[in-house]
Amino acid sequence: MEKNGIWEEYWKVAAFMVDTDQRIRLRSMADVFQELANNHANYWNVGFERMKSSGRFWVLNRQAIEFLTWPHWEQPLRVESWISMMKGPFSLRHFAAFNESDEVMVKASYLWTSIDHATKKPIAYPAGDFPIVEERDFDLPRPYKFRLSGEPIASQTYTVRDSDLDIIGHTNNAIYLEWVTNAIHSMEIDIQKIDANYVGESFLGEEIAITILGNEDGKHAATITNSKDLELFRMIIS
Repeated sequence: MEKNGIWEEYWKVAAFMVDTDQRIRLRSMADVFQELANNHANYWNVGFERMKSSGRFWVLNRQAIEFLTWPHWEQPLRVESWISMMKGPFSLRHFAAFNESDEVMVKASYLWTSIDHATKKPIAYPAGDFPIVEERDFDLPRPYKFRLSGEPIASQTYTVRDSDLDIIGHTNNAIYLEWVTNAIHSMEIDIQKIDANYVGESFLGEEIAITILGNEDGKHAATITNSKDLELFRMIIS
């Protein structure tokens, strides 16, 4: 349901959403946010089917997710989503997940781009009457464009599978997060915040490489490339 431009849903962290520590997976949290974005867009008639009929689709460009507290198995969540900017081909959408005491556990910001299906280039989409919520009573992470630094400390290859694909036919954006978390699983890296740039596409059967980078300050990052050494995704782990 929507109230004052803010879309709200209630979720319960299910067993299939958590890891062996009963903590929600990064990919699962991203899936929840994706579902809210889809439902809110459908409510205002700018969802997948409407975009498809006009020869457009939304792609995720930049992303920032911050965990103040990680949700756990069977925890009830109230999750909100809202738009703070729609300009030209761009839409800035935010998310917040609250516990039973109305405390923010997770907050996120995504920058989406409207893409022309034929040319694969950004194309303006009329905002219409979509409500804009510019301020909330808590700070939000801001997605931004960045370059990576650091030395490779681990790498692995992977072949894109059918289960990795979304309804557009390319790899689902949340899968890139899963690939990185799988790659760092044995490294005991505690994720509190991620910043991500989506810069390319991958498709069924493609071989991709996930490379983990380490910096002198102890921070880590990841880059995902295809067999032509073209970068598809980059992420900073804080």
